[in-house]
Amino acid sequence: LFNFPKPEIAFEKEFMADHEDDDYYERRETAKLTDMETETPMTYSELYDLVMALTIKFGTPYYDNMLPLYRQSDGISCYQCCAFAFHAGADSKNFEDKMYFRNGEHFSMGANHVISVNTPRASYRVPKGDFDALEAECKRLIMQAIEVLEFKRDWIKKLWYNGHIPFATQRLRHPVTKEVSPPAVDYEELVYTIGVVGMNEVSLHHTGYGLDNNIGLKLSIKLLNRLTDFVHEQSEERDIKLVLARTPAESASQRFAVSDLVAFPNEATPCIQGDIETALADINTSRNLPIYYSNGTHLPVDSKIGIIDRMDREGKFFHVLDGGNIFHVWMGEEDPSPVALKKFIFNILNNTEIGYFTFTKDFSLCEPCGLQMNGIKTVCDRCGSDDVKAYSRITGYIQDVSGWNAAKLQELKERTRTRVI
Repeated sequence: LFNFPKPEIAFEKEFMADHEDDDYYERRETAKLTDMETETPMTYSELYDLVMALTIKFGTPYYDNMLPLYRQSDGISCYQCCAFAFHAGADSKNFEDKMYFRNGEHFSMGANHVISVNTPRASYRVPKGDFDALEAECKRLIMQAIEVLEFKRDWIKKLWYNGHIPFATQRLRHPVTKEVSPPAVDYEELVYTIGVVGMNEVSLHHTGYGLDNNIGLKLSIKLLNRLTDFVHEQSEERDIKLVLARTPAESASQRFAVSDLVAFPNEATPCIQGDIETALADINTSRNLPIYYSNGTHLPVDSKIGIIDRMDREGKFFHVLDGGNIFHVWMGEEDPSPVALKKFIFNILNNTEIGYFTFTKDFSLCEPCGLQMNGIKTVCDRCGSDDVKAYSRITGYIQDVSGWNAAKLQELKERTRTRVI
């Protein structure tokens, strides 16, 4: 009951033709049908309505927007693991066979390793306003990450070719033809991801403005475009599949902020998010402090900028980060109208460059009686038990908040919720 998977649903043009004339709610009400009972085969529009209902109840689904031009290609692409994007072109090895699972062929799409770069620290190490120095320092950190990734690639390759990774190298035998399929995982197809954390704080320190200001926004876009090009160049030169992505940073956002508060207190203190006063008071006795960097290319969670403007600003980075990104809508404890939520979602799909997004619902579950309550609760509204668990999205998955570190709990308090009427 209390295990929450994260279903993902893709939106493509050919799947959306029937949504404009949808009368699903009216027809279901007239026929007195339940969610799972339909008189005719379910349309894509009806499927989307069920996804909306799941979003309203638990906030678990992820939305994969295939409509923007940069998401349309001559191959296939997918999102995984809370933001990471993967792509296989039509010219890739055995593409047609993999598309139709011929002779056991299949895609191996994923990241072999992810290393996050502390981009705010790069900014602290160079003179303010010196973009060339900032770019050079970020590239130096990326090169350190690449050296680690290359070492792991070579180490894994030896193990893989010698059969020392039995699960990933297993090969199935066809029951009739007795032909042996390719290995479960093709390590040569996996990518190596370099992640960024805290671009808002980079811009804030370097220019005096965060991503909610056009000066800070332009700085981050320019820097990440340069870094993406650099990663691509290194990928070609070193023959290793490298991409630049936004890191989920469920713990790295705290770890980077705490380490920078110790190593660069003067530079980091004005930029770090969260309860900086408590952190400064406890820095000598604890490292689990209520401070953090903004996730990836996101605006601070407590930003009061309008949701439309935030979509426009954060949406600009989806073109840049070829390794993946995500947009969050924090709904809080509200139960939006399914019709309003659907209109809002289709507005994102049709009118923005956001390729991947999700809605987060805060709710609580009573362990003894099973009651689900909206919002973060400590006592059950029905039976009065204090055996209650509160749930929200830590960054990727919906989780019991009692296991979160101090930084994520502070972020949970500070999130600006969006009301979808």
